Amino acid sequence: MRARGFSLVELMISVAISLVAVAAGMVLLVGSQRWFQSGVDDRAVQENARGAMDEITTNLRAAGYGLEPTFTFDMGLIANVPMDRLPQGLQARFGGYQCADGTCRDKIDGPDELVFYSRDPLWERDVASVGSNALTLVAPRLTPLEAGQVLQIMCYGSANQWAWAYVTVSSIDTPNPGNIRVTLQAPTGQPYDFPTQNALLTGQPCFSAGTASVKAFKIDRYRYYVQAVDDSTGAQVAWETPGSRPYLLLDQGLQDGGQPVLRPIAPDVEDLQVAYVYSEAATGNQVQGTTAGVQVTANVAGDDTGFNLAPTIGIPTFSTPSLDPLRTMHHPANVRAVRLSLTVRTPRAGVPLVPQNGPCLGNGDPCVPAAFNRPDVAGEGSYRRVEFETTVYTRNLETRLPVFPQYDPNYATANCCTGASCAGNCGGG
Repeated sequence: MRARGFSLVELMISVAISLVAVAAGMVLLVGSQRWFQSGVDDRAVQENARGAMDEITTNLRAAGYGLEPTFTFDMGLIANVPMDRLPQGLQARFGGYQCADGTCRDKIDGPDELVFYSRDPLWERDVASVGSNALTLVAPRLTPLEAGQVLQIMCYGSANQWAWAYVTVSSIDTPNPGNIRVTLQAPTGQPYDFPTQNALLTGQPCFSAGTASVKAFKIDRYRYYVQAVDDSTGAQVAWETPGSRPYLLLDQGLQDGGQPVLRPIAPDVEDLQVAYVYSEAATGNQVQGTTAGVQVTANVAGDDTGFNLAPTIGIPTFSTPSLDPLRTMHHPANVRAVRLSLTVRTPRAGVPLVPQNGPCLGNGDPCVPAAFNRPDVAGEGSYRRVEFETTVYTRNLETRLPVFPQYDPNYATANCCTGASCAGNCGGG
């Protein structure tokens, strides 16, 4: 009996069924891969947002610790800053990072900047000698200093009075293991401008008293901003430059070999928006920086809009009571909370979270969705974007007295705060 084979029709049907099965498998595989990659992208967005928010909020909670409230937030030039324990009638100025038009901190067509100061609670040095342009610090160099670092020099004078001055490091030399010689940056403006108040070091007698009464504390500066960075060279480049990636960066005003020291905080952070809360201001004027399309500026004409950097009724100091009228104006010393918005995108382009013909821009282009006072702006590529918001309270600006912590004399050794007694904190850097 002759064996029967397959006819051509049967073979074609079998091949067709096989192709359908293979195609279905490929679709399932591609879909699974797409969903897997989407999950990876979503986790990357969450991780980058968490890292960026944790970094900013942790340091922002310390804003204003150990220094005058007026020096905490950099909103531009403040021409008349009262400082406790200064010679009678002496006024300081606060400049910080200069802004040509007074609006560089807040933008409605791009990311904002956040700039503030606080004292490092774990760093202290005894001061062996003080001069108008140099200091000699005692104790091993446990934490290195860099050019651009701000120091607060404090002395305990007569009549139970403290005096302090803010100076900036120009260079550091270690002549022997027990001393650090610090050369100070020369003032570029008026003699008592923050943070180059070198003239106060010779103007206050207690600074010349030596180690027993003179201490140095470290004031840290934080400037958070968003910038496109070339992934291959690390150089800052123009937005949407091919091969670049947006980063949240931290600039603390430090230099190494004449070059700025910048620290990347988190990748793929495409936008930072900042708003400031004045809880004691009149109803309707308690938050600055959330009105769509309205830029927050340095306003010296009134108390209700912008940042009033030159009020006619005075500037709050350490001793200003909480319910004093000085606390109701829009001065940087009166900021009671900071609202933050971060827009983070996926590491790679893909299907956007907002449809390209959706409500974002309405013209089919990719965009960064609106946040606070910034409306929708054009974005790069088809990235999925997620906005994260939080509010951080700045409780240190309500402090009524300057804080100078007590450090154990053995802070630099293993004997610090051991045994039955402890003379202070085990700090010292």
